[in-house]
Amino acid sequence: MSSEPLVNTYKRYKAGTEKLIDWLLESAARCETRSASQKRPRDKEKAKVPTRELCNLAQRIVESKKPIIEIRLDILHIAEDVLVARAQFADFYTYLEEHARHSADSANHAALTKSNAGHQHFVKTLRQVYELLRGEHKARQPKHNKKTQELATDAGELINLYRHLDLEEPSEDDFPNNTHAGEAALAPVSEAPLELGKDVEEHDDTAFRAYCLLKDLHSVISYIRSVWQQYATGELSIWIAAKLTESAQELVQSLCDEYKELHPQQGTYEAILDLLNVHSLVDNEDNGIHEADQSDAERDVANITSSTTSSISGDMLLVRPFKALTGFVEAAKALDDSEDMTMAGVDDSRTGSTTSFAEALTGLPRLLKETFPFIKAFGDAQRNDACTLAVQAVDGYTYKLLNILAGEPIDLATVVGTQICMGVFDAMDGETSRGFLAAKEAITRGQDSAKAFAQFPDTLSYYAKQYINPDVANAVGRPANAVVFEVHEGEVMGWTDRPDPKSSYTVSISKAILCALPLLPVLRAYRILFATSTLSSTLCGSTGIAISVAHLHKAGLMAGYIKRPWKDLEMYIKRQNQLGTFLRQGDRSVRSVLNQFGLAIGLTLKQLNQLMPPSAPRLAVIQKNLRASRPCRYGDSEHSTRIDNSYLGNPASRMRVLYDTVKRYAATPGGIQDPEIAKQWNATRALEPAQLLKVALEVLVEDKPHMMFDGSALFEQCVQWLGLQAEHWAQTLIIDDSTPRLDPYNGTLLTLWYAATKGEALFATPANMNFLLRGCYFINEVVAKNGDGCMQRSLELSSVLARERFTLLNPWSTSSEQSPAYNAPLMEQEAASPTMPINENKIIQMTDCIDKARQDFTTMTKHGLDPQKVLRLVQARLDNHCREHKFDLVIIASIKNGALEIQHEKSG
Repeated sequence: MSSEPLVNTYKRYKAGTEKLIDWLLESAARCETRSASQKRPRDKEKAKVPTRELCNLAQRIVESKKPIIEIRLDILHIAEDVLVARAQFADFYTYLEEHARHSADSANHAALTKSNAGHQHFVKTLRQVYELLRGEHKARQPKHNKKTQELATDAGELINLYRHLDLEEPSEDDFPNNTHAGEAALAPVSEAPLELGKDVEEHDDTAFRAYCLLKDLHSVISYIRSVWQQYATGELSIWIAAKLTESAQELVQSLCDEYKELHPQQGTYEAILDLLNVHSLVDNEDNGIHEADQSDAERDVANITSSTTSSISGDMLLVRPFKALTGFVEAAKALDDSEDMTMAGVDDSRTGSTTSFAEALTGLPRLLKETFPFIKAFGDAQRNDACTLAVQAVDGYTYKLLNILAGEPIDLATVVGTQICMGVFDAMDGETSRGFLAAKEAITRGQDSAKAFAQFPDTLSYYAKQYINPDVANAVGRPANAVVFEVHEGEVMGWTDRPDPKSSYTVSISKAILCALPLLPVLRAYRILFATSTLSSTLCGSTGIAISVAHLHKAGLMAGYIKRPWKDLEMYIKRQNQLGTFLRQGDRSVRSVLNQFGLAIGLTLKQLNQLMPPSAPRLAVIQKNLRASRPCRYGDSEHSTRIDNSYLGNPASRMRVLYDTVKRYAATPGGIQDPEIAKQWNATRALEPAQLLKVALEVLVEDKPHMMFDGSALFEQCVQWLGLQAEHWAQTLIIDDSTPRLDPYNGTLLTLWYAATKGEALFATPANMNFLLRGCYFINEVVAKNGDGCMQRSLELSSVLARERFTLLNPWSTSSEQSPAYNAPLMEQEAASPTMPINENKIIQMTDCIDKARQDFTTMTKHGLDPQKVLRLVQARLDNHCREHKFDLVIIASIKNGALEIQHEKSG
């Protein structure tokens, strides 16, 4: 089976056609009436099956009595799928033919009529084959079960072929001479695929492939449009919508590249128009497709014939975006022809506040040429350094516009990208400055965080400083500091970007461009956030700080020394457990935690169970055993820690990120959440283009709060704690300051080992036996100051739905259920104490929780979350607080005049 999970419409149809013809030939060859000329060919040449022979083959199968050929339901599904696909294509040509007739284009109408006649004949033949097989299958059913499963026969969306069709590579084995009737499995497909005869011309097959491509592209456009509609209603953040749009554009480019590789002469949009004979339709300004003032639904109705209302849309021909790009090219040409650049195009104030994306495009040539004066070099085989670095500062669509200005023709992928950008413009109600404002806020916040983190080492104690390298601290802030905002008289006028920190090259991009192309600033900010998050997570993991603190924290929980949850650490642990094995749940003993930590860094159980304190392995051994820490599923370490130059590399490598992400996500516990897509994936490991994007959306929604998580702040907390712990180690085990310090691995190992042995080991003293107790005392101090600040900021920035927040509660599993082992020691202690009666003191103790609930309600609703969903979250949090602290109270939260109102009463 192919390693790529993407299967497009044409491949689906071809696989189904081969299966159907293969079954017809093999089954007909088993009939007693077969002739030598009708036997299945045994050589490796393609079997030429004239269309007229398909009905004859089906008729012989139906009439065969010795043997009776079983007509399985899966064969009917395959036949029906092939029929629907070709019927849609024939309807598409009917639509084009009708338009040519109404436009009085006699030459084009004659060509389309001739092509459509062949398509309709093929559809008629397929329908006859299907009806013959279906009728016989129904006749053979028991009398009490005469009803055959109904299958769609109109030209609606192609039904899920994968449920009945495995897409394995063809087998090299030939068909056997004799096959018993009633076998459940289909015979293997020959190495050389079967195909129809010359009555289905190569030109028509190429046209059908082009139609399938347009259909796949239209499905991607429609899905991304729905994603931006979710953004408009507040269901998705701009970060998720923008990143998914970038993936969609890369997927579109991959589909177009695959088509162009097979048909090199048809790589441009206009070449496909020539192939389909629809130039007159596109050129006609008065046709129903080109009406910019119509809504999407109105355009669809206006451009669909009565026989194709469920499958053919005028949007499939991409007329509006092509005309918008034509306007862009004409504006660029007028600019080149003008001696004064200011006489062409539009001024900066107009760009970004236009009434349509097409209008915004006409103002971009001058702005882009001013920003990238070396634009002609984009078309050169040997790019200069400025070109190479400049394209790293823009998104994929802007890069395509630059190539058009450099003289490249308008390719199909750019037309599709323009249609997608039109949908983004509509979702923002024309206020495309939203993208720039969101990017500015995120980058500024990242720069402030980076500045604070760079100063952090100066505030540490002598012992804590041993755990942090100032150069590493500066590296974490490098991505955010690559962008410098240009301010004039208090107003931000744009930004200067240094995409490669190792180079002195910078590019200044005006606010006009950043507002006219909203995906550009959002995706640049996304890459900065992604790189910063990954570097912070790597900092926590590579230094041994996070894994040491996580095991010490867990041991403290098991021993009952920790009284307050450390939510920031729990969120980090949960994420690493989702992406691999970081901290196992184990049993409720400190010994179990010791064993887990020792095994994680490369020790054996025998070494851990000796009477002498063990030593950690060499650093090289430890790093070999530990898994790299990362915050997100979408991407890999190489992709995330460098400035992404994806649009200059191999398109296949760009798609590999999407493919690998989908595969890894599908293999996780729970896997793909959409039940239909999950069922299809489990059966075939193949998905349609829009389905791939739906799975990618699931991953991005899961990634978002973790990408926004401030790993550097968690690192600060961990270093502060280990600094206090190291000071205690030094006072207990080290004679003077000249003795080498204990690294986090050895310090953690000794702390856990002495706590687990409980005084039975050699050299055990009250001082070293209390390492864990003293350490947990330090933890409680750190957590009391700001134990959930990182998580709260992450949730505020990510603006995820309230229902998604519940998955952050349990660090030990990927589900939202609380693990019984997590709070077991505290639960046992609390079970011994009676329920606290209600009194004024208990009300006072609830004050902090209630104030926090009000603050969270205000913050979440301010960021656009549904107040009712936030209310349910707050109510659940208050209920949990009462249960955890044995408060004999019932807290009732409600919304009054837009604010959170909380009442309490005695339970029962």
